[in-house]
Amino acid sequence: MCMQLVIVYGRPLALINDPPFQAILHLAASSSPRSKEINIKSIKTMIPTVAYDIKLKIAAEVRNKLICIKVDSATCQDRRFLGINIQYIQNHQIFVRNLSVSEINERQTGDFLKEKVLEVLNDFLISKEQIYVCDTDNGSNMKKMTKLIEGNYCSEDLITSMDTTDDTLQSNIIIENESDDEESFDNENEIYEQSADNDDLGHVLFDELRRILRLSLDTDIISYWSNKSTTHLDITLVALTVLASPATQVSGERLFSSLKFILSPLRSNLSSILVQNILFIRWYKDLI
Repeated sequence: MCMQLVIVYGRPLALINDPPFQAILHLAASSSPRSKEINIKSIKTMIPTVAYDIKLKIAAEVRNKLICIKVDSATCQDRRFLGINIQYIQNHQIFVRNLSVSEINERQTGDFLKEKVLEVLNDFLISKEQIYVCDTDNGSNMKKMTKLIEGNYCSEDLITSMDTTDDTLQSNIIIENESDDEESFDNENEIYEQSADNDDLGHVLFDELRRILRLSLDTDIISYWSNKSTTHLDITLVALTVLASPATQVSGERLFSSLKFILSPLRSNLSSILVQNILFIRWYKDLI
């Protein structure tokens, strides 16, 4: 209950040690012999433990899932913070999970932001290969960060290097094939035939989708594609993955709104770690 006062209702930690409040706690403790002493120290000890348990649940939830990551920064009480959250689809629903609001005291270069983001992802056992969208503002440092992370996405500046890599691989294959026997060529032709069959199947599926009438604006697009999974499973999976991409930065702004509530003028001296743990529990109080 005392932790709820601090985290959910934004009361200062000093409230716990106020004599009137301690008198209420002693009165309640007298009716429960097993009750533990409650003070600022005990509350500060409980907060990181609860936050860590929630972090384990989030890590298990996003394991091996393709995710969209959103990164933004903001200033609160003359302190600079970096906010990171992710978005993904599960059981035909889009989920947004806030991962971190960490204070930054260094210059926000692309290299520094990359290390900070990867550090947060590592805390949740998320590999960069799981990232297929990285959503940021148009700042040069943010754009550089997305290139340095090198997730499963591609920016215009990376296309050239990827094409070069593909050409190199292709030339290596050709050289190896020159020294192979006839059996290797038969296997290669079989692979090409299978690839052609898959392409034909894809064209057939997309032709079917083009004949679908335009959907009305009030259509639940997630439910629509979920219902298509029995007949167009492959395209449904692609569609739901694309639809999980963030269209706006609203979730990031909400993240910083909760920061302003916690880091109020009455609590401007809270440590960075304590702020982050309080916010984490506040976001996921339903998981406690």
